[in-house]
Amino acid sequence: MKKFLFYFLLGTAVFAEIPKRIESNIYKASLNVDEKNEYVKDQRRAYNRIESKGKKAGLTEAQIDSAVQELEKKYGNNYEVIYKYFSLDIKEIEKQEKIKIERKKIEKKYEESYKKEISKSTLPTKVKRYIEDTAAKKYPTSYQERVRYVNELTDFYNFIKKN
Repeated sequence: MKKFLFYFLLGTAVFAEIPKRIESNIYKASLNVDEKNEYVKDQRRAYNRIESKGKKAGLTEAQIDSAVQELEKKYGNNYEVIYKYFSLDIKEIEKQEKIKIERKKIEKKYEESYKKEISKSTLPTKVKRYIEDTAAKKYPTSYQERVRYVNELTDFYNFIKKN
């Protein structure tokens, strides 16, 4: 009885941080299992390993939760199976984060280029303002597209002025 009490208290302390959504998934799945207590303990342990592995990789709680939700769609509520595939997802998430950082760097360069293009332009102020406004409306998030658009319109304006 003392061992059971000890393990119960230890298990409660170790597994207290599991989100309610995960906890309810574990208990729902445990209704079909004969060794319910053992199953719940194993699933909690697996989820805790998922969280610790995600934190070691530098993921936020939201990123871990979204990765777990995606894996739940594929593998159900078996967190032992999800743990096995989670490391592959961590690598994919890290790749995506690197890609986002690279895109932000490139976008920052294009933003600087866009500002240089607009400032060095010899267009009249009204035309320049019109081009800036339409570029901002057409491409609100992509400075790369804005640079291309401004260059095209500037070339077109200069072509019309010459003829």
